[in-house]
Amino acid sequence: MKWIFPLLAAFLLAPVLLAAEPPLKELMSHLGAQMYSLDEALVLGDLKAAAAQAEAIAEHPPIQKAQRAVIAKTLGPQMKDFKGWDLKVHKTASALAQVALAGEATEARRLASQLAEGCRGCHSAFREQVSKALAP
Repeated sequence: MKWIFPLLAAFLLAPVLLAAEPPLKELMSHLGAQMYSLDEALVLGDLKAAAAQAEAIAEHPPIQKAQRAVIAKTLGPQMKDFKGWDLKVHKTASALAQVALAGEATEARRLASQLAEGCRGCHSAFREQVSKALAP
């Protein structure tokens, strides 16, 4: 029963999983589902599942090339900061996967909190501007 949401999310988001470069909105939706599954796994003490979700977050596909160009043009010199947030998320998620596999629950929870802070930081800094730029 505890895996119904992650399985349903994976099924519904299968097109994103298969896309080499999904649109940003779909990518963020998928990452949100993965973050939810990561948190659930940590709450349940399932470090193997937490590691799998963290690794999937760390290895998420890039945004569509055309959208990357729009974002870069919109952000200009701020693009460096945008990429910095993305790198922080990748590195934190990768580290989380490693400690979870090592059975270090306390450190995994600390890194999960840091990962969420990375997501929120990027969203706070860029979500409005990027959403407007990518709006139809």
